[in-house]
Amino acid sequence: MSDYSDYESCGEEDLDYESDYSCEMELEVEVPFRKNLSLAEGIPFILEGADSQVDVAEHFEFVFEQRFGETHPSFFRGSLKDANRAAFKTAELQKKPLALYLHKEGGNQKLPSQILTTKSVAEVLKRQFVVWGWDVSEANKAKLEQLMAEADMRRIYRELNALDSSQFPLLVVVVAPKFIHQIVDKIDGHMSVDEAKSVLLNRLNSAVDTKNASSGVVYDADRAALLEEQRIAYERMLAEDKAKREERERLEAMEQLKQEEEKRRIEEKTRIEREKVEAAERKRKSIPEEPSPSEVNLVTVRLRLPEGKIENRRFRASQKVGYLVTFIESLGFSTESHDMFNSDRPRKRVTDFDQETSFQDVKWPKQEVVFVQEKF
Repeated sequence: MSDYSDYESCGEEDLDYESDYSCEMELEVEVPFRKNLSLAEGIPFILEGADSQVDVAEHFEFVFEQRFGETHPSFFRGSLKDANRAAFKTAELQKKPLALYLHKEGGNQKLPSQILTTKSVAEVLKRQFVVWGWDVSEANKAKLEQLMAEADMRRIYRELNALDSSQFPLLVVVVAPKFIHQIVDKIDGHMSVDEAKSVLLNRLNSAVDTKNASSGVVYDADRAALLEEQRIAYERMLAEDKAKREERERLEAMEQLKQEEEKRRIEEKTRIEREKVEAAERKRKSIPEEPSPSEVNLVTVRLRLPEGKIENRRFRASQKVGYLVTFIESLGFSTESHDMFNSDRPRKRVTDFDQETSFQDVKWPKQEVVFVQEKF
């Protein structure tokens, strides 16, 4: 072909989009749906020995859907030359940007698995762009060069060939002002869904503004109505983005509030536990040390605590009953939350005894069992 093959007769540079784009208000989550991944991973994207580029394109879309799910852009059924013609060599109001999805095995798969399978991204590509797909793995590069030469897109191939292989998979947006193809946008797996959508929205807005500026005064009522519908579609997408952003901010605020409440709860629980430990330590220090087993006139108390625990404690018979209650509280069982019963029939609460009276004066047995139970 001529060295001037990049200069093509593709008509005016005006870009246009279909007007019947509709958006659903939804919160999108970057989680891929994989339909039949284990089976599809072994199938190459590019069909060898196909009779036509239509078959190649249909196979490409089939593999994409099997790997990444049913929500995805519609890939142009035909050669790159035909996709180029559909995008740029058509009626002025039907022109669209050309989006090339260039897959690569082993690369960052976030672009195909999460971004292109997000409903709003897939819909805007489906309705507002001509999308053509190819696998740029080494075995398919020569064929891609041939297809781009046939579409008068050698300039684009040189630019793509100069990119680092780590940038693929990649979605590039091509326009053709003044009959020359140009890459104006690149979307890869390092972007978020919102960032990718913003790139597409900005491209859509730029195209509509270019259309208005280049057309001047629109005399045809149908043309004017179509441009207005395109503007409305763009505003709907902005409204959807705003609603999603507000919903995300609302959820983030709720999550932050939840975390703050949980933090306060933990801090309060920690404070209460610390105060309990400090109170128990003070009570422990307020009672005399445990007497030696060799002493006479002792009372021995076996405490049956919650969860089957047992604690033994000796007291002098001359010491006051209140020391027993204080000792139990020093173990973490306060009189507010727990009852303390002796072994009498019927049982008596230890707290009902005069706390200042000695064990000897209340006729406390030399060996006694006290049951500590949580109050109900």
